[in-house]
Amino acid sequence: MGIVASGAVSAMLWAGCSRHDDPAPVAPSLSSSPTPPTVPPVVAGSGSAPFAASASVSAIPSLSVSAPVPDAGVDGAVTLGEQRIYAIAIETYVRALPERKGRALGYLRAGASVRRSDAPVGFHGCKGGWYAVEPEGYVCNGPDATLDHDAKILTYAVPGPKRGEPMPFEYAVVRGKVPHYYARLPEKADRRRIEGDDVESTIASSYLAPDPQLARLGEAREVPQDLLDGGRIPRPPGAAPRLRYKFHTGRAEPKTRFALMSWFEHDKRRWAITSQLDLIALDRVRIVDPPSFRGVEIEQGQSLPVGFLRVTSAAGYRFDEEGKVTETVRLSHRQGFRLNGEKKMHGGKTVLGSHEGIWVQESLLKIVPPRDIPTFVKNDTLRWLDISIRDQTLVAYRGKQPVYATLVSTGRGGMGEPETTHATPRGLFAIFSKHVTAKMSGDEIGAEYLIDDVPYVQYFHHGYALHAAFWHDRFGQVQSHGCINLAPADAAWVFAFTGPEVPEGWHGRYVKSGGTPVLVRP
Repeated sequence: MGIVASGAVSAMLWAGCSRHDDPAPVAPSLSSSPTPPTVPPVVAGSGSAPFAASASVSAIPSLSVSAPVPDAGVDGAVTLGEQRIYAIAIETYVRALPERKGRALGYLRAGASVRRSDAPVGFHGCKGGWYAVEPEGYVCNGPDATLDHDAKILTYAVPGPKRGEPMPFEYAVVRGKVPHYYARLPEKADRRRIEGDDVESTIASSYLAPDPQLARLGEAREVPQDLLDGGRIPRPPGAAPRLRYKFHTGRAEPKTRFALMSWFEHDKRRWAITSQLDLIALDRVRIVDPPSFRGVEIEQGQSLPVGFLRVTSAAGYRFDEEGKVTETVRLSHRQGFRLNGEKKMHGGKTVLGSHEGIWVQESLLKIVPPRDIPTFVKNDTLRWLDISIRDQTLVAYRGKQPVYATLVSTGRGGMGEPETTHATPRGLFAIFSKHVTAKMSGDEIGAEYLIDDVPYVQYFHHGYALHAAFWHDRFGQVQSHGCINLAPADAAWVFAFTGPEVPEGWHGRYVKSGGTPVLVRP
């Protein structure tokens, strides 16, 4: 999937949409008259420029390291205590200075918390005071954050994303009738009035035959007492605007994909609380079973090439020292192998040796070959990404050493122009913002979508990003609207590998420079 426009993470990403007016360095719209980005993400060349191996090393800034909390203008440096400040908005911004005009360093998501200073360091534009937070920056104790660990919204905004897991949330898609976004628990008469007379049969059949993927959601939580008492789930600041009825706030779009935080049972109906703090009935959705594909880590002393099985299944072999087959191994589609350079004939076919100890028929492999190292790589510590559109592959490097290789899905426009087709831009870029999850949508006729919290989003050029794709399993083939799709496990690995680092407790991070270089070759 590609992003057709981009604003702050909570903004709906379609061409021509209004963007969040926060001064964070967000990506501009990809409409016909794009707004220049606050922080230019391009490192060298243009989005459609061909790869130039001679890119200047001076164009690549060194990866910056998060600085400690700076002196806030009081006697001595600010020190952090053990007390915490809690985010209660979809995006609670962390500022470089204790004022509203301070550059946004990143943000927290509702339910998250970070260590803070014991006392505010200033009150400029913030009645509740600005608090220094870990590891850097300042958060306003105001509409988007609180010092009260018992705030009502915090009882719902848990457990938050499982950062580092292939799926930071579990996800669901619409099944049958489009679900309502409930804010209160309806009684039987209310739900029949809202959903129709057939709702009771839907509830009963789903309760007796639960979703086969229900176990992915973990153990059911206790029903929030506030809901049992007739209360409403609070609407977090920054959430998408909705209608307001007695029990619900409208209905989802048919092609919505929901991110689920927790679930519970009430009156023999199963409910989920979404990442946007909506209440949806699980009998109206199908829980996603995500693709399990993942690339291969390349160990020290090993290198490219790497091979992935092209076919659905095949046989691999183990040989003894005399060249006799000791074991025939059943191989699976896109299984990865770190090839060791050895080859021989077996059964009239060329087979390649691997560090896994398995020999595989060469013609059945999609091979990621060694590549020329660009001249901007001057040391053994620089982390960078190398994407090939023709090969549909990504290789992560530390200096000249490849450390990870996988298959990706770039834009369906292939080698076309990104301005006129669903092509991925080619050139040399750098990651300028990272988000544990981000909302994305598109309004192209016949291909509309709305995805709550796409995992592991990393913008590298305008509205183009690397991100996980849990909604398809076509890695190794073009598929997206221009972004670079990765399998969930690969996206989690790459997110942890690249800079800027998203500090613990934060949900997103912005930088002016120093992000990991991203080289997109033809």
